[in-house]
Amino acid sequence: MRTPIALALLLLACGCSDSSSRTAGAGAPPVIPGGPDPIVLRASRAGGLLSAYAYPGLDSVLWRSSQRVPSLARLIAFDPDAGYLAASDSAGRAVRVDLRLGSVSVGAGDTPAEVRSADGDAIYALLKSGEVTRYTASGGDWKFQPKFPVSALFPQEDGSLILAGVTGKRILVWRVRPPGTQLVDSISLAGSGSEQEMRANIASTGSTIGERVFFAANESVLAVRG
Repeated sequence: MRTPIALALLLLACGCSDSSSRTAGAGAPPVIPGGPDPIVLRASRAGGLLSAYAYPGLDSVLWRSSQRVPSLARLIAFDPDAGYLAASDSAGRAVRVDLRLGSVSVGAGDTPAEVRSADGDAIYALLKSGEVTRYTASGGDWKFQPKFPVSALFPQEDGSLILAGVTGKRILVWRVRPPGTQLVDSISLAGSGSEQEMRANIASTGSTIGERVFFAANESVLAVRG
């Protein structure tokens, strides 16, 4: 029997009082705070239909996808309004699940080196060739070939895309606004370590928090306003 795994808790309640979040006594049922019902999505590690359950009742299925999902590796983004769930599969490909229609789409073409999304709809993939491509639910995929190699992608909530790469001892950061391919803004930062080390640091540790993108540079942390 294939063992299902819980992928995400969606529509989690927020703004609850302190008393509602206290640990219940031994043997007591879980305390569910007020607000939207928490929903658990589960799928087999080997892939299959995606199922939804109302937490904490995990024995009664509320919904199933109409198509199978591949073996998923990690979740990337979720849009509760549009109902899009973005993920990457065990092969590194971009996967989008439309929770309203139950449909599943998988990015075509070469296996990307990195996949990221800010809203679950626009999914950006960095190909090993250095090309950046965008998959959207409405189609019309966008492609961009930067002048310098890109090490990491940082999609922004305003629809723009921040790209970071390394050349020599400098970290280069660009911003584009798809479907355009012109650089809207750019900045150059002083890095430390070898070029290979800086590329690995950016790819593995770069992250977006609010309006800022953070990069690790050996013992330093660099922050750029998006």
